[in-house]
Amino acid sequence: MTEITPSFIYWITRLNGINVFLGIIMTLSIIAIFIFLIGMIVTKLEHDVEEYGIFKKYLLTSTYIFIPITILFILTPTTKEACAIYVVPKIVNNEKVQNIGQEFYDLALDWMKELHPKRKSLENKETSK
Repeated sequence: MTEITPSFIYWITRLNGINVFLGIIMTLSIIAIFIFLIGMIVTKLEHDVEEYGIFKKYLLTSTYIFIPITILFILTPTTKEACAIYVVPKIVNNEKVQNIGQEFYDLALDWMKELHPKRKSLENKETSK
């Protein structure tokens, strides 16, 4: 069984912060893409080839930043998701936990069998009143 270290717990708790950071960079990249795209359109209409090349370079750079950051943002789990990813398989695959369901079922069935005759006697008492 894998040991949960303080470092592991620390990185799980930092996942929400990492997601926020990636979201901010992604948003800034989108803003930069739109600004440079508008700059490219304006310089193309004005036939300014030199500035068009500069805007095109910055647009491509912003796009190259946006794509991997977006993929990281999507694939980075939140703290709750990471805990579930780590803990749920350990609980579900545990034989003791799997047997608890059967034990509860057997206990409830035995209890219902014991309760059934008592219930009939209670109903007989109520109908005789």
